[in-house]
Amino acid sequence: MRRLAGGVVAVALAAWLSGSAAAAGPKAYVGLFKDDAVAVIDTSQNRVVATIPVPKGPHGLVVTPDGRKAYVSSDGASTVSVIDTASDKVVATIDVGA
Repeated sequence: MRRLAGGVVAVALAAWLSGSAAAAGPKAYVGLFKDDAVAVIDTSQNRVVATIPVPKGPHGLVVTPDGRKAYVSSDGASTVSVIDTASDKVVATIDVGA
């Protein structure tokens, strides 16, 4: 896995996922500005378990109160990526203009 030191620019927000605690567990999502990706961190093991590609320059990230979606803004593309936290996949991209 990639080293997070130096590549982390966005704020990590932890989200508890719906479902049983054994199946889901806590995750944190961290924008990796230089890698054009979001790291998924399993906070119970303190390790990166996945990286999700997003458009150039992710810099803002927020998880919905119910923990089901994460929204990531990308500076280089003027878009917001919508991540489904159950599958850790981008499910939509919103164009927010220049």
